[in-house]
Amino acid sequence: MSRKAFTLIELLVVIAIIAILAAILFPVFAQAKAAAKATSTLSNNKQCALGAIMYAGDYDDTAVIDTLWDGGYPIWFGSPGSDFSPWSYSITPYLKSNPIDQDPLQLSIGSVPAGWASSWWYGYQPQFGYNYTVWSPTYVWSAPAGAGSNPTWPRTAASFSTIARPSDVPMFTETHASLSTIWYGAGGVLTMANVEPVDCNNAPADCFTNWGLNGGLFGFGAPWNDPANGGGTGGVSFKKNGSTTFPVTGFSMTTFGDGHAKAMTPGALAVGTNFTGTANASAVHITDITTYRWTQQ
Repeated sequence: MSRKAFTLIELLVVIAIIAILAAILFPVFAQAKAAAKATSTLSNNKQCALGAIMYAGDYDDTAVIDTLWDGGYPIWFGSPGSDFSPWSYSITPYLKSNPIDQDPLQLSIGSVPAGWASSWWYGYQPQFGYNYTVWSPTYVWSAPAGAGSNPTWPRTAASFSTIARPSDVPMFTETHASLSTIWYGAGGVLTMANVEPVDCNNAPADCFTNWGLNGGLFGFGAPWNDPANGGGTGGVSFKKNGSTTFPVTGFSMTTFGDGHAKAMTPGALAVGTNFTGTANASAVHITDITTYRWTQQ
């Protein structure tokens, strides 16, 4: 009586074929997963902008303030009496769900700790950066008298009617991927919640870094010259296919003042400047204000 079965050679051939197919398909699966995360990132970024636009609708067409101070907020800066609300916490009531300000392309901040409201945990740890120099200018050298060590610098929220080209002006982009955190009094943590323009020398508000070599983002854990993670690019991260060294490549999921969102290359975000990704940050400046995106004009 004969019995049908695979021979050892046939089994080895099948295994070899499966291994070859796996080697071919696994990178495709990884790319598909990254593409799906990028789509989710773009959606979350857009939802943040729509939340900020709804916020403005309730506050006389005024953009959300970068940071509010001393208003009975749940987290304080170093000591009681210096409580604050970053933009992300201020727009929390307008978002569909609390983790909407998180970036799927970035590292996870983990689950909500026991005893914390989810609105605190996510609202104080945004993974998108707010273009505060246009939408909520901050003048850090003009702190009010008597402020002492409490950095309650004046924030001036912009009116949407003052933005000449809202469809060209970034509101939110991806920001650096570092989870280095700053600890605040009530046990809370805050990651960098802002992004800065390509040319800070000519920006209409104080900012601390330019795009380019030796630029970086002072503090907050962003690598100095890692553009994929916000270093040397004002905190703007290019996580999708982004380079970790200069010249800068990749895409940053960006939402504009009119609520539309798209993946932006460094060159597209830096249009109107002489930024190339290879020059020193101190040499970067605005060359065409009519196409420059980071301005109210």
